[in-house]
Amino acid sequence: YGTDETVALIKYLGRRLVATYPSSAPMFIGDISQRGGGRIPPHGSHQTGRDVDIGFFEKTNKTRRHFNGKLRLSDIDVEKSWFLIETLLLTDQVLYIFINESLLPAFRDHARSVGWDDADLKRFFLMPDAKYRRGLIRHARGHTYHFHVRFKCPPRSKRCED
Repeated sequence: YGTDETVALIKYLGRRLVATYPSSAPMFIGDISQRGGGRIPPHGSHQTGRDVDIGFFEKTNKTRRHFNGKLRLSDIDVEKSWFLIETLLLTDQVLYIFINESLLPAFRDHARSVGWDDADLKRFFLMPDAKYRRGLIRHARGHTYHFHVRFKCPPRSKRCED
């Protein structure tokens, strides 16, 4: 269960994926939230309908019904996975994205190769030389086979806090 805004953004992402990669395996959506909110073990978040786990695409283009916990960087379709992340970032509705730090250089390199400049990369990514600055895309342990997105508070929400 997600907020109306979260569900709308996920649907938008799916439409953009199909338009750009028509023969792609579908994106794999994991946990969002429980009905009515509340904790979903083992997550510390996923309580308000603004968090979503999205599986990385695999080079094999295999359709998944579960996350592939054995996925390695060499198995990830970085181009297509970055397409999802980039599409989300361009909505300006993302508070942050969590990815394991071991994968960040590959995504940074790919973003640079498709035209993002160093100023954008510093805004998007937690850079290795930035001890105190936090980018939109940050390290989180365990996010080697999926990424976690936290969306900003809906504009009309009075109780939500970013």
